[in-house]
Amino acid sequence: MSAEAYEAFKTAFYESASGQKAAIYAYDIASSWRVIAISAVVAIIIAYAYLFLIKAVGGIIIYVSIAIIILSLTLGGGYMFWKRDDYDPKDPTYDYITYAAYVVFGIDVLIILATLCCFHAIKIGIAVFKTTS
Repeated sequence: MSAEAYEAFKTAFYESASGQKAAIYAYDIASSWRVIAISAVVAIIIAYAYLFLIKAVGGIIIYVSIAIIILSLTLGGGYMFWKRDDYDPKDPTYDYITYAAYVVFGIDVLIILATLCCFHAIKIGIAVFKTTS
């Protein structure tokens, strides 16, 4: 690219709305570099603290998450099954809520079975994570 073409492009860019916005963005970044640097350092510190926390209690977090999922599905299905009595058995909503409760219970049973089948793999995954991180 020749010098004249470069200057023409530069002039056209800076005179356009995009060029003015880019100059404003560059000025904002240049004037707030201290905040950006401090934010980056704080983010790194928080990330390492989070990794340490996960290494210390990662297994507990996984098991508690699985228990919360199973418990919430069980309670959700039970609630739907209980609330269906608010409707007349001849009302279609009664049937819809009953079917939805059965679906939620089915998903709950599938997650319980998958967890039981993969329990050894979950234990190995937690052990590997604790040794590598």
